Amino acid sequence: VPYLNNGPGGGFEVNPGDDESVRDAGEQDCDEQQGNPIVFSTGNKIETFLDFSSSGEMPLHLRRTYNHYWHYVGIFGRHWVTNFDYSVVPQGGNLRWAQRPDGRRIKFIFNASNQRFEEDKATPIAYIQDLPGGGYRHVTEALFEETYNSLGFVTSIVNRQGIGWTFAYDSNRLQSVTHTSGRAIQFQWTVDGNGFYLSRVTDPDGQHYNYSYDLNRFGSIQHRLKRATLPGSPNTDIDYVYENNDFAGALTGVKYNGVRYSTFQYDAQGRATLSRHLGNDDQFTFAYSGAVTSPINPPDDPPPPGCVPSSGVCPIPQAPDPSDDAIVLAERQTDTDEALAVLRQSFVATTVVETNPLQRQTTYRFEDGELVEIDGAATTHCAASFAQRSYDANGHPQLFEDFNGNQTQFQHNSRGQLLSMTEGHGDPVARTTNITWDTANNRPTQIEVPGDHRRTYVWGADHRLQSATVRNLSANGVVNEQQTTSYTYVVHANGMLNTVAVNGPISGTGDVVTYTYDTSGNLLSVGNSLGHVVSYSLHNGRGQPGRMVGINGEVTEYSYDARGRLSNLRTFRNGAAQNTAYSYNAEGLLSSVAHPDGQTESFTYDLVRRLTSHQWQEPQGQAERKWTYDDASNPITEQVWRTVSGQATKIFESFTDYDELSRVRAVRGNNGQITTYGYDTNNNLTSVEATLGQETTLEYDALNRLRKQTDALLGQTLISYDLGDRVVSVTDPRSKVTSYKYDGFGQLRTLVSPDTGTTTQQWDAQGLRTTASRADGGTLAYGYDALGRQTSVIATIGNVSQGYATRWDSSDPNATVPCTHGKGRVCTVTDVHQQLNLGYTPYGELAAQSPVINGQGALTHSYDYDQMGRLQAIHYPDNIRVDYGRNKGYVTSMSLSINNVVQPVVTNVELGVLAQSPNALSTREITYGDNQHRQEYWDVDGRFIGITGKAIQGLNYTYDPNNRITSVTNFYDGALSQTYGYDDLDRLTSVASSGLGSQAISLDPNGNRTQHTRSGVVDTYSVHPANNRLTAIAGGINRAYTYRSTGQVQTISGSLRQQDPGLIFASSFEPVPKSTPSQTFTYDPFNRLSGITSSEFGTAIYQIAGTGMRAAKTVNGQATHFVYGPSAQLYYERNMSSGQTTHHLYLHGQPIGMVRRGELYYVLPDHLDRPEMLTDDSGTQVVWRARLAAFDRHVAIDQIGGYHLGFPGQYHDQESGFAYN
Repeated sequence: VPYLNNGPGGGFEVNPGDDESVRDAGEQDCDEQQGNPIVFSTGNKIETFLDFSSSGEMPLHLRRTYNHYWHYVGIFGRHWVTNFDYSVVPQGGNLRWAQRPDGRRIKFIFNASNQRFEEDKATPIAYIQDLPGGGYRHVTEALFEETYNSLGFVTSIVNRQGIGWTFAYDSNRLQSVTHTSGRAIQFQWTVDGNGFYLSRVTDPDGQHYNYSYDLNRFGSIQHRLKRATLPGSPNTDIDYVYENNDFAGALTGVKYNGVRYSTFQYDAQGRATLSRHLGNDDQFTFAYSGAVTSPINPPDDPPPPGCVPSSGVCPIPQAPDPSDDAIVLAERQTDTDEALAVLRQSFVATTVVETNPLQRQTTYRFEDGELVEIDGAATTHCAASFAQRSYDANGHPQLFEDFNGNQTQFQHNSRGQLLSMTEGHGDPVARTTNITWDTANNRPTQIEVPGDHRRTYVWGADHRLQSATVRNLSANGVVNEQQTTSYTYVVHANGMLNTVAVNGPISGTGDVVTYTYDTSGNLLSVGNSLGHVVSYSLHNGRGQPGRMVGINGEVTEYSYDARGRLSNLRTFRNGAAQNTAYSYNAEGLLSSVAHPDGQTESFTYDLVRRLTSHQWQEPQGQAERKWTYDDASNPITEQVWRTVSGQATKIFESFTDYDELSRVRAVRGNNGQITTYGYDTNNNLTSVEATLGQETTLEYDALNRLRKQTDALLGQTLISYDLGDRVVSVTDPRSKVTSYKYDGFGQLRTLVSPDTGTTTQQWDAQGLRTTASRADGGTLAYGYDALGRQTSVIATIGNVSQGYATRWDSSDPNATVPCTHGKGRVCTVTDVHQQLNLGYTPYGELAAQSPVINGQGALTHSYDYDQMGRLQAIHYPDNIRVDYGRNKGYVTSMSLSINNVVQPVVTNVELGVLAQSPNALSTREITYGDNQHRQEYWDVDGRFIGITGKAIQGLNYTYDPNNRITSVTNFYDGALSQTYGYDDLDRLTSVASSGLGSQAISLDPNGNRTQHTRSGVVDTYSVHPANNRLTAIAGGINRAYTYRSTGQVQTISGSLRQQDPGLIFASSFEPVPKSTPSQTFTYDPFNRLSGITSSEFGTAIYQIAGTGMRAAKTVNGQATHFVYGPSAQLYYERNMSSGQTTHHLYLHGQPIGMVRRGELYYVLPDHLDRPEMLTDDSGTQVVWRARLAAFDRHVAIDQIGGYHLGFPGQYHDQESGFAYN
């Protein structure tokens, strides 16, 4: 819960003795640091480096933080604090000070009644006890337990489950940190004439991290960290630069492998004033106003490792390096003491002025060290902004007002635990969240949003979460119904987790998921109640698995480099090992990926470590994507270059502009296009304006949720929400309201739509939807297995029921193909029309689909894949097979086998460049098996602009500055060329064509057509005033519509055709040269179209399978069966009366061919992948051609008995003139 993270373990009460100025980024609010970063509320410069980390509970890791204000000495010397730098220091008999890895010193005061030292707070949680015989015990706010020896060195840290770290020393120097699991970090110190210094750390996997120093830079035996060398191939050297003459320990820059990356500057008080990367990139500057005061009750410095606190004597002989002059060492010591004296002073800021990389200034005002105002100055593209905050007497947030004036109110108890938060305080949409605490254990037990839900947490005696329960507090659904998830733990003898079982919210144990671990904390397996297990093995010392075996036996192996980065991923598709190798550069960034097919991607970066180039190989050469950046590291240009025959040509470019807060202000193209964006002071998007001036505006409520959208024609859409941020009403531009009701679980209970009526849903106490009821009286009932997976749906209306069943994990006894590798996957979907049987590869690709439609035999399709899991072949019914060939990862060839006779479909696909002014075009040329060619062209904006194909197809596209197509020029039949006009909502409103007729279209604010004019004939459309249903068309077309209560068309009566069948008309996919007085539509219990009855063609019957796709249709006794591929594209048709089959072939998602009667026909689509013509296998003889209009088409040539693919996903039903979609 993010808003509970206001301190370790939850509550965090301010300690007046706590030195906040040295706290690092891990404990500072995100809005009080900027740059690389600088904590501008105090002026402290910090920078964190995570050298390595293991996995599991309380994982071992090494995190080094440069902390300019931390003037003590840790294991890496002065100013560097790590996650191992803990200590306790006494100050007299009544005070103890705890040094924390975040840089703070925390004061504890003796409480005689408890005989312990308690943190200096109103209601303390943390405390320190002196141990008999010396040493200390520290219980933290998170209730972790730390022990320290008599010298104040930490000896152990454990969490509430007893898992943690043990520290070992030699001569008071840290030698190792050992985890409960047995993993350990080793520390190697160099001891010589310069004293001692930590020179090597060995991680739990045995990898070495080396460190070097400027020896004696702060005086005798006081060293300054100079370099960290991280392992890898190659190693990464990180150099730390100190160039400030007044503060020898002030970090002024970082270098990676000798190349300067960052620069920092300080003022005379040691406050960081500038942070930037190479050049002026990412530059932040800070100007401070405030007072410098002495620290509160400053204790003696905690001892550095190896020194005795009581005497300050370090046991290592303090013999200086002979090469260091004693006078020089003394001067260094004096300089250090003077610098530290300045840094020890507490700076209490009153104002800080920040200037960001894009020159926007923000002034932060502080009172008593708390941020109270944020004042952003107006800039060219950003409005002035102002936010303010107030705090309670203990320094906790009380009222925050954001830049739009929205208020959030907080209430804390005396321990600092958040009790309530009200967002949108004082506004009608205000939402309150209440938190109940187990105060003694500093953990929440209940989080409630009144009127919506309550979450209750139960903790076990081992302090692990035992159960989490959500209770519905909404008036929707069953009030006070609850769903519970429980957690059960078993531990190893060493205390490490053995198993974790997660059960719920489904009753019983069917949905239990069990995680198992070894004694080192490595995850070994994840399994469910069905015995489906994913296993992990061959872990390295960091806990990273080397091998994973999935529930279907699929094996994936992982290798890592010395830094723990993935270096190789190995799979075993098709029975052979396939390796993907990852390489990194000396800066530690990914530099290349080598794929199993021999192709390599490479990545390059600038000196600011930003990705500037991604290169990959193409069949004819190489491609490269490039980025450039502004001063704030926002990408401002993106280009794609293609190299052919050694010549690199730019084929794509886009431009992005930003305002002074790094928000996208405009996106520009190469042909005058510009889309601009506006924002409010809370960074919510408020306007989008197109190149030609059409503007959409957006408004937000007090919780920053979109509440109103006004389009470019001033149509308004209103949105409201419930307490869970769920949309509960949408009012469209015609003021029609759709409403939703959710319960506190987020389950939709009721949907009321002006178009579909009222739908209600029932859910059981386990969170599973059980039934749904529609406005027409129809119901749906849902069934599930023990894991909560849907297994059945039964729809009923009146006395008619229809359903489908889903079988998981294993083959149906009647399956026509085995469900290979089916665990966790759908194996069979059975309904009254079809049984669909599925099989898979071990890695999850679809290996076979075998539908049996109306019990009339399996229409099996199977699929082959290459070693990278890419489609290689499709086996159709009727002994037809399609194979795909690749070159450098791209599909560049395609062959067809009919009864084992192979012929080429595509022999080559070539990516190229066409040079022209002002910008080149990118091209793709397809060479068909008949040696004819098709060229496709894109401009530098990535817009599709032309096709030439087989010397019989030629289309050219032009665009307006809004990137809308304004004309299509048909080079082979100019009468079919078209020009287009649009309204301000980008809706098509006019079409002009000499051969297809001119059209004018009027639309209402919701997009409903109100008038259509074609070739001078005007049709007026009537829309129901209470919804969006078309009720009538009058004019050249005269028809009336009636509807079912759930919104489906029930009847269409009247004229359905214009007088000239050669012209296309609205609301029909393709004209039929007949007149139809009426049509009646029927639907199955799922409300899917099941039939159309007309005096013209009788009755057409449509059968929709459980997959939601049409399996069959029957017209005048003629049945056709359909099979769709994995991407829902139509693959196969069979006329069950004539036996005629049609196989559809695709390349790059486009229809490329059709096989009928054993003959191959080539398909030539337009820019929308809508077929325009088919040729026979000679290549130039057109056997089918359509005259393509904006909404529809007219078939001008048909010598093959019909071709029914239209817009992608559509199938033309010749009997009705409509399209199945």
